[in-house]
Amino acid sequence: MALSHKHVLMDVAMQIMRANDVTVDEFRAVDHDIAAGVYPDMTEHGASSDEWPTLFDRVMAADILVIGSPIWLGQTSSVCQRFIERLFRQLRHVERRRAVRLLRTGRRLHHHG
Repeated sequence: MALSHKHVLMDVAMQIMRANDVTVDEFRAVDHDIAAGVYPDMTEHGASSDEWPTLFDRVMAADILVIGSPIWLGQTSSVCQRFIERLFRQLRHVERRRAVRLLRTGRRLHHHG
């Protein structure tokens, strides 16, 4: 079976990271049941299964996140789009909880960027 261009590029990126003593945790979103939706765990909102909570924990444990996707008709794959949508929604949820926690303790929020 021939490797896709995306697969080859991701392999090169992982080889570079490993050569620089970076631990790599790789997964393919297409191999996981990521339910459609905007909540951290869609099984609490009617989905029969949702592997997103476990995947999100792996993403949050990372210092570097590299996302690869095939391009179809100028667009990322629907699986990649679902991953990105869940990621961005969950990050907003995490940031909102962090802001509330900081406000309750009286600490100031600092924005760098």
